Amino acid sequence: MGRTLPALHPAHHLPTLPIRELDHVLDAFIPGPISNHSYQHLAAELARANAQISEIIRNCVVLRREYNAELSVMQLPPELLSEIFLWACDGDSSFPPLSLGAVCTNWRSVAWSTPRLWTSINLHLTSNRFKTQTYLLDEWLARGGTCPISIFFSSEFPLRDPDGECELPGDRAMSLLVAHSERWREVDLTIKLRQFPSLAQVSGRISRLARFSMETMDRFSVTDNLYMFEDAPRLQELCLRRTQCFFTDASFPWTQLQKLDLHGISVDQCLKTLRRAPNISFCRLQTVSASIPNGAGAAASEIISLPQLRTLDILDSHAPSIYIIMDKISAPNLTALSISPSRPSTFYPSNIIRFVLQSKCALERLSISTFYLSEADIISCVSVLPSVMTLDIALPTVSEAGDISDKFISLLGPFHQTCTPQSEPFLPNLRTFKYNGKISASARQLIDMLCSRWNCSYARDTLEGLQKSAARLESVIIKSPSSMKVPTEFKEILNALVAEGMNLSIELLGSRWI
Repeated sequence: MGRTLPALHPAHHLPTLPIRELDHVLDAFIPGPISNHSYQHLAAELARANAQISEIIRNCVVLRREYNAELSVMQLPPELLSEIFLWACDGDSSFPPLSLGAVCTNWRSVAWSTPRLWTSINLHLTSNRFKTQTYLLDEWLARGGTCPISIFFSSEFPLRDPDGECELPGDRAMSLLVAHSERWREVDLTIKLRQFPSLAQVSGRISRLARFSMETMDRFSVTDNLYMFEDAPRLQELCLRRTQCFFTDASFPWTQLQKLDLHGISVDQCLKTLRRAPNISFCRLQTVSASIPNGAGAAASEIISLPQLRTLDILDSHAPSIYIIMDKISAPNLTALSISPSRPSTFYPSNIIRFVLQSKCALERLSISTFYLSEADIISCVSVLPSVMTLDIALPTVSEAGDISDKFISLLGPFHQTCTPQSEPFLPNLRTFKYNGKISASARQLIDMLCSRWNCSYARDTLEGLQKSAARLESVIIKSPSSMKVPTEFKEILNALVAEGMNLSIELLGSRWI
């Protein structure tokens, strides 16, 4: 979030006199036509005029500094001013510490002597600013002292000189960063393979590194062992993007990792990596492709146990690969699952059901998108997941995609005939429901469901005992290309629910109900 700083007069910015004022000054020293004066005399008079102008400028600087000195913010002790600077720059990449140094000499002195202001480096090397950026990087690293640093480094490929004739040595910037690897805390690199020799020098010098992310820009595979990260005692988060390499042979401290984020790998590599990282609590797998030739073999029979895993996202991936991964892992403490194929694909509820039964987990959040789901698929899938608190379903915007009708809505809503006092309500813990797709349910059925779940009307006495209650449905977001007639009195009911605190958004055929 940006902060507004006091309006100070930049004392170090020298003013310039308008031309007509300069003419008045020169007229005072050069009477009569210029042709009557010798060149030497003219030069002497001009020197005197310049001296007076310089004196006026110096006086202006002094006056501005005196004005700034009277401001309350300038009375603050350097230590307090430094803390304010740290607060102002915290998490705001649009407000670098260089901006503070441009205000006045005092602020520049405080900013330059506050190492913690220089602990975040976000650098994208470009050909036209390469030399300046490399110099600034060196200065920036020096001003940070020994403080831990966070680095986000990328580069144009290729880097070329202004004439475009030769490629610039981008390794210079990488070498500067590597020289300070003892200070690395979070590192995000987008590099080429030829920069790996520089990166190899961090081996044994990354004791503070807690998070590492890397993306390679080359189109061929990395075959070298990434041994330099083996000794990283604090490394807990690892992200490898578009590496297109057999990084499963890399010497990362796999068993100590807690978060794993992999992009652009085959399902074989994915399973091998998961087997080596049994203690992760968060896992995101993106653009997982089919098995590669001569791979490890996804058909291995042994189940991969991930006892600490709580969140699993398999996104934008080959649909059969998603099912293979779910078949091969067991995560008893999993609470959040998100799956989406790279293109619209057939959905098989049995895969999720088998995964949940195999893991014996109590899912609280389920997100399914880009699959072809029928209403029956949705019901059969979530009916075995009574612990779900957040359900997010996004269907493809094609004619083959299914829809939800009164049947699904009635299961969520008022007491239905198939629910006995001894049975659990349908999705009794559901608090958030998001749906993007076709809908054929009636407005009346939808309104009744919303009202009953908001007022928790499942809880009621019956002749046979107390009907089991359902959680309050606090948030409902529906977006559909379908149309539905909504009487005015229904809209009034929806507005009343919103007024009472329900987070409600319904958009049908591009028109918002609420």
